[in-house]
Amino acid sequence: MGNKFENFWDKGSDFHTDNPKVALTHYLKALDGIEHPLLFADIADCYFRVGDIESCEKYYTLAEESGFLDEREKDTESKYNDYAWFLYSHKKNYEKAFKVIQVAIKLNPNEDYIIDTYIHIFLNLNKDETIKELAQIYKKNRNFQFSTKLFEIYQNEINSILKK
Repeated sequence: MGNKFENFWDKGSDFHTDNPKVALTHYLKALDGIEHPLLFADIADCYFRVGDIESCEKYYTLAEESGFLDEREKDTESKYNDYAWFLYSHKKNYEKAFKVIQVAIKLNPNEDYIIDTYIHIFLNLNKDETIKELAQIYKKNRNFQFSTKLFEIYQNEINSILKK
């Protein structure tokens, strides 16, 4: 059984996606006894979800300063995906976002939402290579849930690659 601070962190995780405001109350209580890069990343993502970008950046900075990008704990790929998405969508820092999403891909290379984030980021770095990867994804699974819009946007390019 964990200590009370770990329990607060666990309770925050229960609300993370569906109610980030409630998750934050638990995560912030956990900070009274735990300073961990993955906890900082959880807090940052919740702040991003509620639209407090300044606090989001503060906690992602704390996460990085405490070794977040060196973490490789099992089942943490979503934390890296969330950070990559923040870097991509808000900061427009595609190079750094790409480095972060590669951590998530290494932890779970078959997770569709991570592949989708990877594709979105990679498009900004190397469009031609990304479209080739999109074509391969499309070839394997035309109903790939996450990149449907990208399949539509690049349909002509994908079709010409697949005809080769």
